[in-house]
Amino acid sequence: MGGLMSCFDDAVTVDSPENRQALLPAWEFLLAHAAVDAIELRAVHEQANIASLLDSVGGTPINADLAPFINMQTYPNFDAYLASRSKKMRQNQRRSAKYLGKEGELLGYGDDQQMSAETAIDISLDFKSRWLEARGLSGKTMLTNEARTFLKQVCRHYTRPSANACLSISSVYLDSKPVSVGIGFRHNGCHYEYLGSFDYRLEHFGPGRLRMEYGMRDCFKRGIATYSMLTPDTAFKKVWTEDAAVIRHYIVARSARGKLYRDIYMRKLRPRLKKMYHSLPPSLRTRIRSGHLWG
Repeated sequence: MGGLMSCFDDAVTVDSPENRQALLPAWEFLLAHAAVDAIELRAVHEQANIASLLDSVGGTPINADLAPFINMQTYPNFDAYLASRSKKMRQNQRRSAKYLGKEGELLGYGDDQQMSAETAIDISLDFKSRWLEARGLSGKTMLTNEARTFLKQVCRHYTRPSANACLSISSVYLDSKPVSVGIGFRHNGCHYEYLGSFDYRLEHFGPGRLRMEYGMRDCFKRGIATYSMLTPDTAFKKVWTEDAAVIRHYIVARSARGKLYRDIYMRKLRPRLKKMYHSLPPSLRTRIRSGHLWG
């Protein structure tokens, strides 16, 4: 289970000794019958079912990323956690609340019961598209009708009562209008912050970081043990925590063409092309992405 709409790649099984022992035969069956040049697993969490499997069969990651998380059990409440952060970070949180309060009536929710899952997704993806466009980024993973439909189906499922899994929507409003929305999933005592967004016109007021605070306060109140920010490891996330899980990218070559893809393109050529692309001004990246570089 994995792909563009999943944060991590893994084999999803019922947790039992028999199923854990079945992973290796399943992997061997896949190698024997899949007519492919390479098997690519882009985001294998260090605690994934298949992490030890890949190590045991000689899988070598081509690179790794980090998924920052907060161990909320370390702190009695959110205020104690906030006190552990830098003075600058705390000042920024207060500054965001102050400046946004000057723009209108400010309301925030860590668990927004009045916003439907469908509305939260539409607002989040619309906000995200403007943010990506301003930076010359594509967002091809999320900004499609298929992705929007998929997310709505998943979120509708998790709005139903469940003993250990649910949807969580955090939000910030100005004069009853949403200016930041976050979509998260909670499972077995862990909150996964899946999608956060904000009104790009208010970027310098920090509505996104203020919404994060509301969401974290709600997690502390509900006794959530871990708050995971998922990948990628960004400067924004490092402000909130130093802890992070390792997420590895594997490519298992099955042919000469697969080895070329792994060793030449993915390990050497693609990182250089990506670095060159991100060094360009956002306006030029936008023109390249839209196919209008010369006209």
